[in-house]
Amino acid sequence: MEVPGHEKWDKANLNGTELKKPAMHQYEYAREALKTGLLLESKLGVNPFKFGMIGSTHAHTSNHWRERRRRTTRADDASAGC
Repeated sequence: MEVPGHEKWDKANLNGTELKKPAMHQYEYAREALKTGLLLESKLGVNPFKFGMIGSTHAHTSNHWRERRRRTTRADDASAGC
């Protein structure tokens, strides 16, 4: 399984004023912002990190649309008497 690393900026903080420390890594992911925001909302009544997420996937080898188009074309041909 490939583990992507493109979402990490591991050299320094965002503006480059402080070298990266291991304790900073937990705050680099959306799930941490979500959890921190929910915690703050329960304490303060407001979530300063409120945001939405969607879940999706993709595959470069999928032929779903090609197969669907092929089945639809055959069905259309049959109903047209071809």
